[in-house]
Amino acid sequence: MTQLSRIAAAAVFLAVIFVAMLPLGETLGANVALTFAAINAVIVSIVVWLSRSGYRAWGHGFLFGGLLMLARPLMRQTSGSGAAAGTADASAGIGQVVPAGLHWTPLLITDMGVGLLFLVLGMYLSLSDRKEIVRINGRLAIRRVQESR
Repeated sequence: MTQLSRIAAAAVFLAVIFVAMLPLGETLGANVALTFAAINAVIVSIVVWLSRSGYRAWGHGFLFGGLLMLARPLMRQTSGSGAAAGTADASAGIGQVVPAGLHWTPLLITDMGVGLLFLVLGMYLSLSDRKEIVRINGRLAIRRVQESR
């Protein structure tokens, strides 16, 4: 089951990261965005595949997916046309300009929210130990689940 879970996690995160990175084509150019999305998706899938268990594979996928979701708005804002579009939105009263020059748009807020949610879920799944309740000598006890490689 661990092997199947690792395969499923790698496939899911390959697709999710690839699709999530494609909107960068507006600011970086279609070919660059496609290459960037593919590289990120492959890296995350390899990290997920190399995880020790299926439980941690999902955690690592969410963790790296969250980091990429948090980085995506920053890449959009710092690229040339993204910054120009953000300035146009801010001057039109759509976005709110913060002192650092980051323009808060609905897409940025969504990316940051999903990224933070993925980070928290990934840290929980990666760092927490799986436990189970067992009966030892007639008494209930909690023990860690042994993870297979």
